[in-house]
Amino acid sequence: MLISSAQNPRVKQLRALHEARGRRKSGLFLLEGEHLIEEGLACGAPIRFLLLDDEWEGKWALAARAAERQVPCFFASPRVMRQASTTESEVRALGASPMPEVARSAECLPSRGLAVVLYGVQDPGNLGTVVRTAAAAGAAAVIAAGPCADFFNPKTVRATAGAIFRVTLASADQPQQFIAECVTRGYQALAALAAEGTPYRDLDYKRPTIFVLGSEAHGIPDEVLRACSGRVTIGMAEGVESLNVAVCAGILLFEARAQRHPRP
Repeated sequence: MLISSAQNPRVKQLRALHEARGRRKSGLFLLEGEHLIEEGLACGAPIRFLLLDDEWEGKWALAARAAERQVPCFFASPRVMRQASTTESEVRALGASPMPEVARSAECLPSRGLAVVLYGVQDPGNLGTVVRTAAAAGAAAVIAAGPCADFFNPKTVRATAGAIFRVTLASADQPQQFIAECVTRGYQALAALAAEGTPYRDLDYKRPTIFVLGSEAHGIPDEVLRACSGRVTIGMAEGVESLNVAVCAGILLFEARAQRHPRP
């Protein structure tokens, strides 16, 4: 049966996931776009159902992959797809999936891991890009500390490009305590500063490492900075005050990856 009304229960359920309140109530979050859904299926995410554009040529191929995972598929008109989505661009596939568990303790980190703590990063696009970058660099986790954006905001999820299924997500309501726990467990906690830190290429990242990054507007609070065991700086051209937080995370994480996985 073709879904042609925004009043359909499946469509209303997807629309409710646009808002944090709807996500908290249902425990689900919104997947937008075939690539994101394919990543979820590949990672074995327990997707509840998919809504596919009935006029999309690729619908049967994605439906077949979903069927292999026993994920129900429904078909809707392009107009309904637009109403169920948060984007202005054309979306061919939508889905609802349970939100992965967000850890609350440093125990979520492996003994020799690599992770990034973001303090006060309120832009969902930046948060999602850091999650994507962390996964690409082989990091174990991304930790949201302080007043951060929501991991499951649709814009955040889209920016992860599916990496949200590939890294551990954690939240630190008390970032100083979280960082202190990491240090106790043998991690070096490196605060990323625009100046006066150790040049980023001069540090040893083969040991367990967490990078602590603040927002471009406010940086890292003093109390969080004091909990860190070191400081790291990426040198910039004269007159440039700061880097985008996602760019900074990428440079640091891939430098760490290069040390951990040197080319022969």
